[in-house]
Amino acid sequence: PFGPVDISPDNRVELWGRYGLRRPFVLYTSALDPHKNVEGLIAAFALLPAHLRTAHQLALIGKLDRNSRARLEEAVKKHALGEDEVVYLGYVPDEDLCLLYATCAIFVFPSFHEGFGLPVLEAMSCGSPVIGSNCTSIPEIIDREDALFDPHRPQDIAQSIAEVLSNPIFRQSLISWGRKRAKIFTWEASARKALDAFEALHLERKPASNAVSRVPMQRRPLLAFVAPLPPEPDGIASRSAQFLSELARYYDITCIVDQREVADPWITAEFPIHDAGWFETNSGRFERVLYEVGNGLAYKYVFFLLERYPGTVLLKDFHLGGVLNQIADSSVAIGNFTRALYGSHGFSALKKEREHGRASSIAGFPCNAEVLETSIGVIANSDHIVELTRAWYGDKAAALIRHVPFTLDGSQEYSDFTKTRLLEPVAELYRDVIEEFYSASSWAREQKLLQAIARISSPSLPREDDLVKVAAAIAANRERSGLRQMIVDVSMLAQSDARSGIQRVTRGIMTALIDDPPQGYRVEPVRALGDGYVYARRFTCQALGLSGHGLNDDPVEAGREDIFLGLDLAIDFVPSRKQWFLSQRQRGMRVIFVAYDLLPLLRPEFFPADLPPVVRDWINTVAEVADGIVCISHTVADELYGWLTQAKPRRLRPLSLSFFHLGADLRASLPTTGISGDGAAILEKLRSRPSFLMVGTLEPRKGHRQALDAMERLWADEVNANLVLVGKLGWRSNNLEQRIQQHPENGNRLFWLDGISDEMLEEVYRNSSALLAASEAEGFGLPLIEAAKHGLPIVARDIAVFREVAGEHAYYFGGDDPQALANALRAWLSLGNAVPSSARIAWLTWKQSSRQLLDVVLSERWYRSWFP
Repeated sequence: PFGPVDISPDNRVELWGRYGLRRPFVLYTSALDPHKNVEGLIAAFALLPAHLRTAHQLALIGKLDRNSRARLEEAVKKHALGEDEVVYLGYVPDEDLCLLYATCAIFVFPSFHEGFGLPVLEAMSCGSPVIGSNCTSIPEIIDREDALFDPHRPQDIAQSIAEVLSNPIFRQSLISWGRKRAKIFTWEASARKALDAFEALHLERKPASNAVSRVPMQRRPLLAFVAPLPPEPDGIASRSAQFLSELARYYDITCIVDQREVADPWITAEFPIHDAGWFETNSGRFERVLYEVGNGLAYKYVFFLLERYPGTVLLKDFHLGGVLNQIADSSVAIGNFTRALYGSHGFSALKKEREHGRASSIAGFPCNAEVLETSIGVIANSDHIVELTRAWYGDKAAALIRHVPFTLDGSQEYSDFTKTRLLEPVAELYRDVIEEFYSASSWAREQKLLQAIARISSPSLPREDDLVKVAAAIAANRERSGLRQMIVDVSMLAQSDARSGIQRVTRGIMTALIDDPPQGYRVEPVRALGDGYVYARRFTCQALGLSGHGLNDDPVEAGREDIFLGLDLAIDFVPSRKQWFLSQRQRGMRVIFVAYDLLPLLRPEFFPADLPPVVRDWINTVAEVADGIVCISHTVADELYGWLTQAKPRRLRPLSLSFFHLGADLRASLPTTGISGDGAAILEKLRSRPSFLMVGTLEPRKGHRQALDAMERLWADEVNANLVLVGKLGWRSNNLEQRIQQHPENGNRLFWLDGISDEMLEEVYRNSSALLAASEAEGFGLPLIEAAKHGLPIVARDIAVFREVAGEHAYYFGGDDPQALANALRAWLSLGNAVPSSARIAWLTWKQSSRQLLDVVLSERWYRSWFP
């Protein structure tokens, strides 16, 4: 019954009423199993702009058992959807389903995996505008890139839905396209293709190949078995030598050892035995290599060979820190433990080692990621190892490990007959898994690619830059199996720490993310270099006070589900790397930027003439390449939305916007320490009379000139108070610098503390009477939060962002006239203990601030979307 239908308005009202539909609806139909990703669709519906969400319902068709209903209702509750926003239609007969397809606002198919995706075709046939997942078979049916989305990202689903619902022309084009596509997929065409395939298979007259290559019995592949042998205390010494005997049914085995003698006479009689040096010379002879890896010094040579000659790994022990530490202590490879600890667990593990010691790290961290990633494949004798891999590195890594039991472990409990009966199938399992790794693993696919490239015939040799491009492409297409990366840009901070407010934010958020990485991610600071980015490992180690033996600033290798977080304000670096961002996004990396303000564009009179064009270039690039922009305040988010609406930068899809608030704990932002010799005397002067503190770079918009003019009026009226300026000299402020330095009150009641440490700044906050926030324009106003943390009252200019941050807990003034500010300060002084208290301002730690940021980025809690 599925095809174009006409339905009268009255019949549509009756149909909708029968199913509880009160307004236009987003439709889904199919099973309600987890792999169908209905929870993702619910999350996406919740992320729609308010005007679209309130105008539509989400209609779910499918068999609804008790467990499915509970699961979906939990998702509805989690995303704060109203009772009538999601409608469960249950089972619907085909006649009604056809009409619902025809009358829905949009049909969405968000499945993670499909064999075909018949509902997509049905909906197209009936005239639905259809969008679906960009994976498995669904793109083959839809065959239109702008109608596909990433099902793993609710925000991407929401953006696709919003585009259809808000763009009638696009919606109509999808309807027309769907009807054309539906005509291609007829049962007659399907039958014809099936018959053609059967005929082709019959003509070939050959059986289908097995999933796992079977080794021809007439020739056994040469296999190097790299493991300690008896009398070493590790390795196969603890197992029955019959295992090698059984494995030898399938392979011609040579044992590779690093020991003076092998005590087992049967092994020495049956197998050639050579040392590691011989293997390095003769490695090309072997078609297979099987390494046993354990946490003992006898395995030292195994690590070195595995790194240079990949093979299958039999992982005896999950934790390998002990042997890696012994290798480092033996001076064979200085820094191996540090490299393994960082490579497996990131900077947070290096910090914990510094805080708790090496022994704690050896016991607490597996340090085995390099082994897992270097190997062609991993065999685990215990399912516990598979589960540990999942816990430490995620499902992807665990899925690459094959569990093959080995139950003998040298036990004398079984008779020789029983052991043999057990070992026969075990050895066969080993054979099957090894052959699977060598024929179907990512390493195997890469080897086939390299062989194909080598077979390319050309009249001239390839140029070096061609080889570099090929190597880069191969490296870029390697799929990592470990944790996803959160790639945090610290380019400006790594270049030079100016101790500005933005760099305090960068230090604070970077440190908080490293200390407490989001679940499933490792945090990697990066810096701009060349045409792209490199890992900022040396800078990060230096900033965190860590030892970084052997850690280099290698080019960033990003992939699917990694996140680039543009934390630092790198306006000079981002535009020239637009192609890098576009290329990484094509590989599946999400790109998120933090926006601190748009002041050079909104208030250009306060800035050098050459700065607004640079900022405009930066925001245009960000608007084109980013998946989302997170601003440091609600005010900046609104200003950015307004600017985007007016400027209309180049972009092909909706841009997500949100905001978070900054932290205030200086001690958690890698603070500088030290108080100069005259510091105590200055603090004593601050305590001796009321002191108004201004924190921030000396530049025109900050209001320093008005503040100094106002204080001169108060001093002339014999008001005994201090003005304390903390900050470096900024642009267009040379006259102010000269005025301060030559002022008769300089060092008496006027203090300019340039370049003081964070420790001294904390003391200045504690010993001042009020924060004077006189800036005419800000992105946030970090000093307000820092003042609130110290319980310091606030006198602030009445601008929107200061109201957002401080609410009713500050004393506000208006106007740019010096006398108006002088009057406001005089009035504030007259209030005594009745001044507004900043103690009730909710301030965040950098950890809490980073959690707000992550809540936006990972949970996709976007505040609004800008539609180009």
